[in-house]
Amino acid sequence: GAPDRARRTSGLSPNEAWYFVSGVIRSMNLPDPQPFPKSLLVLIVALYLVLAAGGVFTNMPWCDEAWIASAAMNLATEGHMVSSVVDTTATWSHQSSAGAGRFSYGIMPLYPVVQAAWQLAAGPSLFSVRFFSVLWGLAALAGWYFLVRKLSGSPWAGFLTAAFLSIDFEFLWSASVGRMD
Repeated sequence: GAPDRARRTSGLSPNEAWYFVSGVIRSMNLPDPQPFPKSLLVLIVALYLVLAAGGVFTNMPWCDEAWIASAAMNLATEGHMVSSVVDTTATWSHQSSAGAGRFSYGIMPLYPVVQAAWQLAAGPSLFSVRFFSVLWGLAALAGWYFLVRKLSGSPWAGFLTAAFLSIDFEFLWSASVGRMD
């Protein structure tokens, strides 16, 4: 009917868009995958690590890092996931924080559980919490490289994706603060 026709002419479906994008990437006549120098990937990883480490040492600490790291550290040392640095008598954005001394509902539990193990291994400090995020950023960088390489059929497309991500401000900032996102 008319609604289907209107929806159909308004743009591409996600599948059609993907096929279009992958076709464009394949038609770019990028260099043959065989001469792809692996040293370029090492260079991208090194660049990412230097820039992310710079963020680890220069970003100002903020409350979210303390709240999340506190819940993880309490889990590691006391066996319960409570953010002990939250003032339970205060309000935040018109919300009472009265239950913050008993539970940590603001974050999904997997991150503090893994962060607790990391803090036991690396020690409880702002830098260890942030370097945990740097490692996850490195995993995300590798994941994007392999995903784009597999979907496009071109290692060069994967390389360009990783290269642009390794210098992207938002990606680097997120990878150099002690948060789960």
